[in-house]
Order: sequence, then structure tokens, then C-alpha cells
Amino acid sequence: MRRLAALVALILLTGFSPAWACISGPTDVAKGRVFVPDGHNAWTSPIGYMRAGWPAFLTLGLLGKGDRWELTDPDTHGPVTWKAEPRAEGGLTVWLAAEEGGQSALPLRYVFADGRTSPVLYILIVEPPPPPPRPWVLNVDKAAHKDIAKAGHETILRMSMPLPAGRRWEVKEAAFFFHADKEWRPMPLEPISGEAGAFRFVPQGEKARITLVEAGDGWLLFPDTVTVELIVDSFVPKC
Repeated sequence: MRRLAALVALILLTGFSPAWACISGPTDVAKGRVFVPDGHNAWTSPIGYMRAGWPAFLTLGLLGKGDRWELTDPDTHGPVTWKAEPRAEGGLTVWLAAEEGGQSALPLRYVFADGRTSPVLYILIVEPPPPPPRPWVLNVDKAAHKDIAKAGHETILRMSMPLPAGRRWEVKEAAFFFHADKEWRPMPLEPISGEAGAFRFVPQGEKARITLVEAGDGWLLFPDTVTVELIVDSFVPKC
């Protein structure tokens, strides 16, 4: 019990803060600036950065009354797709999205009120999506096992207690509990193909309970039983 309390305290103090957890809203590829052709960037290729799987935008402003922006090609020749919307202040907001990493070029043309034009090829560097998080692994090595699990995170329960030949571990019960509901609800738990004594599940609720029993051919008078009790951590990091 002391070990379990220490684990809970450690998680509450340190938290679980993946890199994306504190990001809110789409990425501004111009980093807070309104992009305009200022005589320097009009004839070069500015560069913006975004991330695959995360929305982004580019704000295009105007130098003078009667000016306008044009997007000269519907294709960015890369992973990025876009949609342009007029801004109330003039100019455009270009919404960007990409499902994979790579590089695209947003073909723009600035048209001055007197008809002069200035082409701009806005380069977009798309960072690849982060790899999926590794499963949280629980190694069970005793009949009464208590541990911590992460809410909504794929978890592998691995039985480290060997059984005689021809015997196996089977799930008798798997349930989670919400204090608001005041009742236990079934929790899906599936065996992992090709790995004896391993099960995959996604923790829910505020605590969970899993009971496994020894099974196999023939009848056992006193089959081994293992009970796993979990405190489910649903900590949300403060940004």
C-alpha cells in the first residue's frame, strides 16, 4: 500500500505531459506575423513550418487599398492542402492541412491596385507526425497485484507467473469504476495472439479490476487466481 501511494504521489507531482498536450489551436506558420510583400520577401521564397496531422494557417495582409492576393495554382505539389478565406481587414487567411511529412509550395501572387504583380512562392515544411506512443506495460508477478494505469492509453498486461504445461491464464472478470456512476462496468480485455499470458486493454474510469484464473484441459481442484487492482491516472497537464 505504501508503494502504491508513493507511485500516485509521484505521478501527481511530475504528471504525464506528452509534447502535444500543451498545444492549443492551429499552428501559425508565419509565427504571429501578417505576411505582406515588403520588397524583400516578394521575390524570394519565405519558409513556414507546420506539423502533419495538425491544422495550420497563414495570414496574408495588404500593403494598400485596392491590392489583393491571388493563389495561382490549386495544387501545392506536396502533402499540403489549403483553403483560402477573406479577412475582414483585407487580405486572406489560408488554412493548411497535411497528413504526412514533406515539403509543399504555396503559389501566391500579390496584385497591386495599379495592376503590377509580384509572385511569391511560400515554402511549407511539414514535420512528420510523431510516432504512436508505446503501450504501457504491466508485469504481474503475484496473486494480488496493485499498480497504476494511464486512462485512454493502450496497455499490455503480461503475466510473469509461469504455469504448468497445458495450462493458461484466462480472464474471469475485467471492469472499471467511475465514482459518479457508483457501479462497476465491463472493460474489454483481449488476449494478444502468439504471446501466452499477455492481454491488451485501454484503462477507463478511476479504478479498474481484473481477475484471471488458471485454465486448461482437465479439472483442477484449486486453480490459481490472480487479482489485479489498478488506480487509473487521468491527469491532465497544466500548460
